[in-house]
Amino acid sequence: LREMKRHAKPNEKLFPSMSRENFFSGFRNLPLKEMLKSADPDGISVVHGWDMEVYIGVMERIENWFQWSDLHWSIPKAELIQRTKEWNTALSQYCDDKGLSGMEREQVVQVHTASALARCSNPACGEFEVKVKGFAKCSRCKQVAYCSRECQTKHWKVSHKNRCVPVNA
Repeated sequence: LREMKRHAKPNEKLFPSMSRENFFSGFRNLPLKEMLKSADPDGISVVHGWDMEVYIGVMERIENWFQWSDLHWSIPKAELIQRTKEWNTALSQYCDDKGLSGMEREQVVQVHTASALARCSNPACGEFEVKVKGFAKCSRCKQVAYCSRECQTKHWKVSHKNRCVPVNA
């Protein structure tokens, strides 16, 4: 889906004969947790802990929908900031539409709020950026970012070297 969406023209429907409702209904039947795990084999994404019904419900409320991922190092800064705003606005709309209030709403918002600040790609590290795009990306694949050279070296030895594919490969 990500590849299809990436190559689509602006406002082009991926499945033109399928309604938006039917598309998202089918999306609910996909093994999303498994798909997320394949996109994040080190398990560092906070999305793993999200409720998939909320996740899809938020996507449904975004005009030009996208799948949120906090592993967003390859997304340009301006687009990332825009996507974060869109996601969080849609999350608020989801809560309104579901009639969530009080502690229940607060909990859903706390767990599912998108942040433009990324976590270090080294799963042994828990550091988050303090400024958007503040970590250095892997110079080879540009798909991961690290808080320090030490974290990059450690992750390289443990697993990244087996997955790192040069940008122009």
